[in-house]
Amino acid sequence: MLLVEGLLGLIAFLLGAALFSFMNVVAWRLPRGKNPLTGRSFCPQCGAALTAGDLVPVFSWLFLRGRCRHCRAPIPVRYLLVELLGGVLALGCTRQYGAALALPDGLFGMSWAALLALAVCGILLSIALIDAETQTIPDRLNFALAVCGVAGTALSPAGWRGHIIGAVCVSVPMFLLCLAIDGAFGGGDIKLMAAAGLFLGWQNTLLAMFFGILGGGVCNMMGAFINNSAKAAKTTARLNSSVMRLFSGLDQGLAIKSEESIPFACYVDKLLSGINFFVIISVILAIGMWFFFNKTRPGLHLRAVGENPRAADAMGISITAYRYLASVIGGAMMGLAGLFVCMNVGGKWEYNLIGGQGWLAVALVIFARWNPLKAIGGSLIFGILLRLFLHVKLSFLPDNCEALLMMLPYVITLITLILSGRKKNAGAGAPAGSGSNFFREDR
Repeated sequence: MLLVEGLLGLIAFLLGAALFSFMNVVAWRLPRGKNPLTGRSFCPQCGAALTAGDLVPVFSWLFLRGRCRHCRAPIPVRYLLVELLGGVLALGCTRQYGAALALPDGLFGMSWAALLALAVCGILLSIALIDAETQTIPDRLNFALAVCGVAGTALSPAGWRGHIIGAVCVSVPMFLLCLAIDGAFGGGDIKLMAAAGLFLGWQNTLLAMFFGILGGGVCNMMGAFINNSAKAAKTTARLNSSVMRLFSGLDQGLAIKSEESIPFACYVDKLLSGINFFVIISVILAIGMWFFFNKTRPGLHLRAVGENPRAADAMGISITAYRYLASVIGGAMMGLAGLFVCMNVGGKWEYNLIGGQGWLAVALVIFARWNPLKAIGGSLIFGILLRLFLHVKLSFLPDNCEALLMMLPYVITLITLILSGRKKNAGAGAPAGSGSNFFREDR
């Protein structure tokens, strides 16, 4: 029996590796306008057709030592990693959804539910690779995912209602948000959430959306580990900056969509009309943060951790827990702020999208003296300065001064940093423990 299980596991691993190898080809061919279902596989460097011996998942890459048999060009290690991932996921799907020794219960040692889950994983892999390369999601992959969703609905013991709700519970709000905010999401993203929701059901779809929002917080955990657990000198004080960084995208809410210059008299009206729902939410969050830091016991504990961690530790407050939690929540807020900026600038992520605006956020923290309420006014001032000279025509200035005017917010930022550094109370408002690590054994 153990021999049979091992053989079935090997077959499932090879099947998953082969499927993901094909989906890797799909991710390469579709953006280049090539049909992934026709034509032989070939080397992208020399164009030589690949033989059957060159296409064995995992083993061919290892046997050829990561190089083309014909031109000796390096084969990206991505191919090996993707194939290994496919094999591991095939074993995981078999373990989760069950194995099958023969028809009609399944195929290749995997149950139909396991095969369907593996197919969904392969499609999502291709979507992720294409989206990372082109920032687009092909409709044919969304359609394939929807077909898997229909099949999953037929196999689900819970019935079809939960899957139908899953198809609309996230995709419809995303669509409505696109109607309210031009370019908030791409059409492919909405279709992807509808197709994925049809397969997952409404509970898992909402869970996936929740973990997506927390992605910024999870990524920020690495920084939290360096700050709070590793003995690194002069690390960044994330407790101070994470909350304030939410306002780094506030100036985008003040942006005027038109690229044409407008008279100064119309600027205030345009400015107010540019404030959207997310700006209002940011202001509410800032007020809530002020209340949390000053009027609640956990907020006062968090301030104590930032001001004097040794005294807080003596009071029985968990320094590590508060710092990690603050880093995760702050990272999630930064992720939402980044999403907000993307939605207001082109509707998608682009390289160097933020540019030098991060320095404005740093200056805002100093300008607001680590006070969320002051950060509201400061962010509005910085946003107005940043957008003012992009849209207001100043007739008394020559045309070639536009670039100099666009530098004004950054000049003011530099002056703010210099003046604050020269003052005797330059650190006023900043937690006294900022930039230093705490280790109980060092007491």
